Amino acid sequence: MNKWHKNQKLIAKLEYSIVFYTALPLCLIAMHPRILSFLLNIAMRILKKPAVAINITYFDLLTINLVYAFYWLFSGTSLFMLIRAVYPLSWAYLPYLILAFAVAWAIGFLSIIFPAGLGIREGILLYMLSAYIPVLFAAMVAIAFRGVILLSQGIFASIFLFEKKNH
Repeated sequence: MNKWHKNQKLIAKLEYSIVFYTALPLCLIAMHPRILSFLLNIAMRILKKPAVAINITYFDLLTINLVYAFYWLFSGTSLFMLIRAVYPLSWAYLPYLILAFAVAWAIGFLSIIFPAGLGIREGILLYMLSAYIPVLFAAMVAIAFRGVILLSQGIFASIFLFEKKNH
């Protein structure tokens, strides 16, 4: 491993740490219904849309976000295991890959032009994973992981539809 690659990994770790330790408290503050309502209504004014009212408690918002945090934790760990299936990667990178998935998912979600962030999430994952694994493996993993997610969502949807049909 050359010096440039080591520096790139160090910079990526630092970037992820900064994002996590600054974004988490800011998100917890911005998630409060009063603040969230204020921010959304600023956006609505800019878009020349009617104001919105948030009728959900802070506890409910925290609960919803906790469920997403578990989803990102599980999915990020799945991503890590997929990478380890094709490339030897230390367990020390697990938190960074969980964060990489969460960031890629969020950016993909916010890209309203593409359904389910198709292509956007993979591009972000490719960029973020390339700090830890070679670009070719990162591209393969990003595309394969979209397939894993689609397969798992299809299985869960089938289970819920089957359960609904039987009740």
